[in-house]
Amino acid sequence: MILSQELKYLCFDIWDSDDFKLTIPDRIRTTDKDAVILFAHNEYQYWSLVNEDFKYWDRLVTALAESNKKLFVITSGIASVDAPPPHPNVEIHFWPTCWLKKTYFELVIRKKTRLEIKTDLEFKKHFVYLNHKTHWFRCYLIDQVAKHDLLQFANVSWSYPNPAYDFKYFVPQILDLDGFAGHTDQHLIPAQYHESFAQLISETAHKDICITEKSATALLVGKPFLSAAGQGFFRHIQELGFELYNEIFDYSFDQEPDMEKRFGMIIENFKNLCQTPIGELNLLNDKVKDKIIRNQARAKEIIFDKNYYPEIVKDAIIIEAKTKVTLNKNLWWVKSLVNII
Repeated sequence: MILSQELKYLCFDIWDSDDFKLTIPDRIRTTDKDAVILFAHNEYQYWSLVNEDFKYWDRLVTALAESNKKLFVITSGIASVDAPPPHPNVEIHFWPTCWLKKTYFELVIRKKTRLEIKTDLEFKKHFVYLNHKTHWFRCYLIDQVAKHDLLQFANVSWSYPNPAYDFKYFVPQILDLDGFAGHTDQHLIPAQYHESFAQLISETAHKDICITEKSATALLVGKPFLSAAGQGFFRHIQELGFELYNEIFDYSFDQEPDMEKRFGMIIENFKNLCQTPIGELNLLNDKVKDKIIRNQARAKEIIFDKNYYPEIVKDAIIIEAKTKVTLNKNLWWVKSLVNII
């Protein structure tokens, strides 16, 4: 075990309030707890803990060094190019399939979504393109989609009319799909999703590899997709055992280190797709149907396989069960998927 029932832990979550997180460095110095656990499994930038406070991580590790305490970090994604340098008091545990599992829980267990692969769909658009937070790279991507006149082929959502970005082609406005615009539910699937053949996904990170609910939904529901994400995103997808839709897309963009060039190559894929007459999209769907089914099956294998849950997460659940002390309020959904005890 990485964690021990014999030790006491000071725990906090990356989704805790900034006011609470600001108290953690002082708590580390004064607590009688033996070690610290940061539950950052819902985010990949585990060091970005307090909004606009770029020195917080430095203060945190300074407190750890002064108190001679270890910090265990649980984070989604894989190693980030922007992560702080290694620190002797910090131990990082990656959980790259966290959002795949959590998305299944939200869709199937909480929302009772039926994950059936439909073959008799009538496609009204070539692709669906959902957006919420207006990160600059998402603004860049939709501007390129507009530049190439692809919005007409897509079911598009856009939640904010005045983002701080100098658009060249896209006219920012609220574009709503079945209540998706401005939503706070990360797992909302608008009706237009099923009326679209493929999906263009603007992932959470443009430099790093992190599979969030955005790409997880496409794998689980059965939608051919391309994610505008970090270099090597689809190599990681393949390493997890998923198949690529080579019948539809050219994945050479995945090797391109420059974001603008990589996103441009993704746009070229959708330009090519949109040349297919709308009435022939079912024929394309038939070509990849077996892959869609196998990818959904592979996703379920990962979700219910204990080996894809980090040892530290399993330790935390075991300790909670045996001591009746809650280490993290945001881990309870795991118990609905696998029997850790």
